Amino acid sequence: MDFIGSDYLYFGIAILVVYVINKIIARIIHKAAVNKIPADLENILLLLMRFLMVIVILYSAVLFLNIGGNTVLGLSIFLGSIISFASIHTIQNFISGMYILITEPFSVNDMVKIGNSEGVVTEISLNYTSLLNFEGLIEYIPNKKIIGSTIINFDLKVKDATTTEFSWSRKFKSSFEDREITRYTFVWGAPLINYNEMKKILDKICKKYEKIFGYLPEYIPDAINHRFEFSFALSADNPMIILKNKTDFLDEISLAFH
Repeated sequence: MDFIGSDYLYFGIAILVVYVINKIIARIIHKAAVNKIPADLENILLLLMRFLMVIVILYSAVLFLNIGGNTVLGLSIFLGSIISFASIHTIQNFISGMYILITEPFSVNDMVKIGNSEGVVTEISLNYTSLLNFEGLIEYIPNKKIIGSTIINFDLKVKDATTTEFSWSRKFKSSFEDREITRYTFVWGAPLINYNEMKKILDKICKKYEKIFGYLPEYIPDAINHRFEFSFALSADNPMIILKNKTDFLDEISLAFH
């Protein structure tokens, strides 16, 4: 009995040591993550630590308690299920993050709409994607949520024709260069008034903001249920220009009609 009791005592001590070591390493990883390690890498390291802890506990059980192979297998399945359940969100986000990085539906600095969230992508990690929205706030969207959402990327690749000038001053198109522009679209409603008067006001405001965006804002009117709906398109070489000025642009239009 004393021998059996000592085996359980050694097993308990082994579990306690493993637990303390796991906590210490987890704290070290967390402190390092504050300044140096990305959040997604921290979660992966912590997940590996949990699995390692399970392996050590199972080995200790075999070593000190002489547990048979079937029992160890059952315990490993049980403990593995608990850890997997606790870490399922991390695993799902990790897989979704890998899918986003491989398929590249958007990149950092792209202006996108993900579900109901709009803004400029500031970071793509293996756990989440962060957006700087029109209110100036950072939104953190779990990657597993992105996979099931409708994604609109407002950044477009365009080709600019470059020219070569010869000595007799004739220019010829020699090649095409790829560049990206942001073309952000949205719908705005207004009361149904005289269209020519409305067009005159809109054209004046659009002309003013052409200097800000670098491109003339475009719009298409549509009369619906005693009101106008306008589909606007704002273009800029840098999405941050649209992010910072879209609200002012829309406020100026709204004030002109109310």
